[in-house]
Amino acid sequence: MRRRKLPCSLSGRHHSIPGESKPYETLSIVEDQSAGGAQSTTTRKITTDGKPATLELNGYPATCSAVWEGQDIVATTNMESVGLKFTDRMPLSPDGKTLTSKVQISSSQGDGELTIVFDRQ
Repeated sequence: MRRRKLPCSLSGRHHSIPGESKPYETLSIVEDQSAGGAQSTTTRKITTDGKPATLELNGYPATCSAVWEGQDIVATTNMESVGLKFTDRMPLSPDGKTLTSKVQISSSQGDGELTIVFDRQ
């Protein structure tokens, strides 16, 4: 796989919803991005029961679902209107403070991957 440096930065934070009986039955992921001097924030609120949620990412409609696979949360996001599909595999650190997202990206322009580290807020 060829690696390219993208002209953007990503940072994020995550938290579970208070009162959940299991960690991360409901997950809120906030991504702060900057590219070319522009900044944006994207929030995904998803459940880990596999039910799809409809949301908007960067102004485009998306469908996202997530499930537990062992110790990892696996979230699939489809943005059909722009031909993108993201599959995030997210293991939680043993101390529960860091969620590392390894993202597989599929598009008509090719496939890629990236890693994003989220700190618990």
